[in-house]
Amino acid sequence: MKTDLKRSIKGLFYRWGLDVSRRGIARIDHLSAISSCLDSSSASVVFDVGANRGQTLLYFRPFFRNAHLYCFEPDPESFAELEQIADELERVSVFNFAFGASDEARTLYCNAASEGNSLLEVSHNIVSDTAPGWLRPNAKKLVPVHRLDTFCSERCIEHIDLLKLDTQGFEAEILCGAKRLLNQKAIRLVLADVQFYEYYENQAYFDDVYAVLKGSGYRLVDLYQKFRADDQSLTACDALFVC
Repeated sequence: MKTDLKRSIKGLFYRWGLDVSRRGIARIDHLSAISSCLDSSSASVVFDVGANRGQTLLYFRPFFRNAHLYCFEPDPESFAELEQIADELERVSVFNFAFGASDEARTLYCNAASEGNSLLEVSHNIVSDTAPGWLRPNAKKLVPVHRLDTFCSERCIEHIDLLKLDTQGFEAEILCGAKRLLNQKAIRLVLADVQFYEYYENQAYFDDVYAVLKGSGYRLVDLYQKFRADDQSLTACDALFVC
């Protein structure tokens, strides 16, 4: 009951254009930019990588009315909630694995808040006593990892209108596993959660994600949903890229 209530409240905030997370509250304002880059009503394929418990799925479904939404979440507990939501919606497929640079099994490091789960360990530069509550480690799970290029080849998916990545510092690895699609410009838009602060060991920063996408001919549209530290320095945000 408590989980359902939290999910309902968070879904309501998403519909109001607000993201409420352990990092704070940020206004979601990238849909108008996405609309200027593609006609959402004619979009046919959207990938939600790092779907967690379905927050973005609920936010995207009314916007991409005619698209098939593919959602990917490696954590079994979060996936169970995602699957419940997907069962009530049309044209949604959910998958219980992660994407990366190679096909393998990796350790998923689970933290106090599932939104902070990552295939990377929490940075040792974050002192455990002062670490944000949502980043406190509480479990490890072995999960399957696949390349995005491999998945799309096997499913005969030839293009993606929007690729959304929210994988806590693992975004560059995923993009490296999608090199064929990127170089062929088979992905129209990439919306990636990018970091400016060291949350995880060996994480990708904004510069790393930017370099991979620029190398494949993508251009930065803008930065959205900005989270800031107490000194107002930018810690994380969403970056939208277009080919």
